[in-house]
Amino acid sequence: MTKYQLAVPEVVYYASFLLVGAFYPITLFYGQDVLRIPKKCQSTLVLRVISGFFSDVLLFVAFEYTTYSKAFCLFFTNTLMTPFLARYMLNEKIKKWDIIGIMFGFTGMVLLVQPWKSVARGTQSASGSVAGEAEYSFFRDFIGCLFGIAAALAAALALVYIRKLSKFDMHYSL
Repeated sequence: MTKYQLAVPEVVYYASFLLVGAFYPITLFYGQDVLRIPKKCQSTLVLRVISGFFSDVLLFVAFEYTTYSKAFCLFFTNTLMTPFLARYMLNEKIKKWDIIGIMFGFTGMVLLVQPWKSVARGTQSASGSVAGEAEYSFFRDFIGCLFGIAAALAAALALVYIRKLSKFDMHYSL
């Protein structure tokens, strides 16, 4: 049997296309045309889809450069970024206690992720002969952390667009 070199995220990505093709006729059968989008919310819905797509892509790129635990920890800071984007885009208020909670959350994330500390990718001798590899590993890990933060920012943007779409009273606003 031939071995395929597909990762789990790639399989999920391709399976989603198959599911969209299967579920659209079912929604039409039950009288719900999910592609009939009111003009007033088309641009917001498109921006939500784009930001969600980039969130996933950036997260998968972060997996290539850093560990899953660091990438996921950074990604889940999107809920800490959402209030600031909502303040800017939706004019929602941020309370003093929200800021304090967000500061504690970011502090905890930095203590968990430790972006200044890279994962050892091999053994280093006492003389330090593998120092170039350690610097390379640190650089890759740091780049992965930046991609993880970018994925979180894109996810936070998608959450704000979801909030904006919730005002339109649509069944498919998510």
